[in-house]
Amino acid sequence: MFKRILVPLDGTRQSAKALAYARDLALTHGSELVLLRVIEMSTVASVIGSATMAEIPSASAAEMMVERAESSIADDRQRAGRYLNRHVHATEKQGISVSSEVAVGDPARLIRNIARQRNAELIVIATRARGGIKRALLGSVADELVRTTRVPILIIRR
Repeated sequence: MFKRILVPLDGTRQSAKALAYARDLALTHGSELVLLRVIEMSTVASVIGSATMAEIPSASAAEMMVERAESSIADDRQRAGRYLNRHVHATEKQGISVSSEVAVGDPARLIRNIARQRNAELIVIATRARGGIKRALLGSVADELVRTTRVPILIIRR
């Protein structure tokens, strides 16, 4: 039924639950899993974007800020790769075909694009089940995906 299932993972217990559901589906349907870890740019961008020209004493200071940001992203990519590799190996041990990808940017947009690029027929994603004001202020990747993607989505709540 589902040839390829995309599973975005963020390191939380909830995303581990989503992976467990996706593994069960993969075993039942003979599906391939695509594990995705998105590194959000918001923290790096906010540091660089919040500095005004008056706060940057020289071009070399600006270059240093950019180098630190690039280094931070590279470190985050390495950590994300190690994290995904652990899940890839555990998934392969269950006899499931699996691949992984690390992406940097806006989570909802990247999940949507990678689902399309990889021809995913299902997205299995966890949500923290925020309600009310928290969800309105912080948003929800799962909510945005439900509104903006054509791929069916299985949302795993805590």
